[in-house]
Amino acid sequence: MSTATRTTRRSGWSTLARVDIPANVETCVCTECEGSGCHVDLAGLARDVDVLDMDCVKRVNRTTGRICDCAILWRSRRLVAATELKGGQDISIQRLVEQIQGGCNAISDLLNGQTVEDFYPIRMYSGKRDPRRALQGKRVMFRGQPRRVMVAPCGSRLSTIVGESIRKRSPKRR
Repeated sequence: MSTATRTTRRSGWSTLARVDIPANVETCVCTECEGSGCHVDLAGLARDVDVLDMDCVKRVNRTTGRICDCAILWRSRRLVAATELKGGQDISIQRLVEQIQGGCNAISDLLNGQTVEDFYPIRMYSGKRDPRRALQGKRVMFRGQPRRVMVAPCGSRLSTIVGESIRKRSPKRR
């Protein structure tokens, strides 16, 4: 079952700044990244963000293996996020990392070596069990670079999740 809300293709959708999305996955374009009782808040970004239903991408490309739920493409920031939604569901950390890694691989293949300024693997969660400690130190690879899996509560704004990461990486100013 698909976890994303699918809609028809928006005109002018085909680029993420300088990144072209293959025509064969245009039917996988969504308006929201939601499912399993969880979602990423894209408020205020509707005209600048597109979402790919990665289960649809997997079917269209006839690939196998685990894959994340959504790929979020934020055009003006040239940013891509591989997003796994878990609304209160407990799964093994190994399986979660495999799903996100599968999304990283699929996104890299889709973009076929095109430039992406920044990439974020994100695990959204709900419930009392915060997975941050279990995911501490877990990394996935995107185009040969290790990326720390970020964790955020369901309903968090994408701009907040990404903004916190950017602030953590930036050198402190005096």
